[in-house]
Amino acid sequence: MIVRHLKSQLDPKGCSAKAKVWVYRTEVENTLDRPVRVIWLDFSYQDDCHGSWFTTNIRNRTLRNDDFVEWYGDGNEKLEGGWLKPGQIASCDPNYHFAFGEELTPVKWSFIAVDAEGNDYFAEAIVPEEAVAIFEPVVDD
Repeated sequence: MIVRHLKSQLDPKGCSAKAKVWVYRTEVENTLDRPVRVIWLDFSYQDDCHGSWFTTNIRNRTLRNDDFVEWYGDGNEKLEGGWLKPGQIASCDPNYHFAFGEELTPVKWSFIAVDAEGNDYFAEAIVPEEAVAIFEPVVDD
């Protein structure tokens, strides 16, 4: 399983953000020879002072398969039953996180998937600076 972050291919106005955000595309590819189901995913940022990673997300709870299907199930090939077929790529575009300054803080997305036999697979990737664009939505008062 591979996670990668790329430049968003969509208009950032399509994201539901109400504040300044970094926008990008996140892909999760099943590189295995068997279907897998993402059972956990999360977003983390790195602390400036100590370099520690802290997990957080917009829903303030553990993210599970239903969240994965909701956010990553918009591609050309649907996630049937929440499963990624061998070679299938699920994408979240636009994906975003809040911008707390003009410089990108190190952030990453992490995923755990299982196959039908219960074997688990972990993949994560840091969002690279070249993949992001800043977006500040116009918010009506």
